Amino acid sequence: MYKCRLILLFYSKKYTRFEDSAQIGDPYLDVRLVCDPENHNVLTISGFDSEDEAINYLQTLRVAFHWLMLDQEIVVDASLEPEGIQRHSNVKDGCNFSSMNGRAATHIYERDSSYIHTTNIGGDSILGASIVLECIQRGLAFAARISPDIDERLSTSLGLYRSSILQENQSARFTMLISSMECLTNMESRDAWQIAMLDKFITEVKEYGVEQDVPFSNEELKAKKDSFISGLLGLKSKPKKQLVLQELKQIYDDPEEFKIIKQVIKASFGKRNSVLHEGKSVSLEEVERLARIQRDLLMHRITSLPNRKLFEDEAESAI
Repeated sequence: MYKCRLILLFYSKKYTRFEDSAQIGDPYLDVRLVCDPENHNVLTISGFDSEDEAINYLQTLRVAFHWLMLDQEIVVDASLEPEGIQRHSNVKDGCNFSSMNGRAATHIYERDSSYIHTTNIGGDSILGASIVLECIQRGLAFAARISPDIDERLSTSLGLYRSSILQENQSARFTMLISSMECLTNMESRDAWQIAMLDKFITEVKEYGVEQDVPFSNEELKAKKDSFISGLLGLKSKPKKQLVLQELKQIYDDPEEFKIIKQVIKASFGKRNSVLHEGKSVSLEEVERLARIQRDLLMHRITSLPNRKLFEDEAESAI
């Protein structure tokens, strides 16, 4: 019988302390969370038949921690990579938890025999262990269906959203949230007639200067034309903003509510360039408003995973 003990780091702007203990059980595994008011806390999972089974289970926790981030605004720092797991042949080995000096760690013990370290970056309330564990359990239910980490776009988007929570600079948070949204979209071509018009214009650009008297050398003109053509080729794909709005319309089915969401997205995408290239600032209200929308978008993606076509690129390459 094998057991895992996870020493985790919790980052939260919403909660100042985690306390109490909680347990969820099923016919196969026992999952316990102990939150010490002194910020010495532990997550344990026991009942594995082998070390490999325990390691595989840890990968499903990634999804659970994603859901905890979205549902309760708690970011989890966990050591879930196989090479970072500490293995012990006896439950007494490593029980001093020397790794609790501010770093995440995972221990696997061969014998059945339950800690999460929390670091808070703000907030003014206390969260009980039962709520945290219930949220993790919901995340594990999604992981049992399919892991969003299989979808590289969703995985990257979740990572950017996670970083935006930990970031104190509002401009950095703002650009991370926009990038997190864009990660969720596929490249989608414009209508055929639009592409035909662009191709016609690209041909005209290529031919420009053959007979005209231009104030550039041939090399300078070629460089300018190549740059211009590159921009025109990019226009063959629909704008990311348009694709994001298409999916958001599925989430916000109330016309008046979606109208407000649409205004926020248009304003945010329009402001992104000035933030990146001109150093313009954004308000906390603008960032939080965008964060709430991206949170809803990510939760929609995860909860609708079984109904989504996740592997477009792989499917197309297999045809």
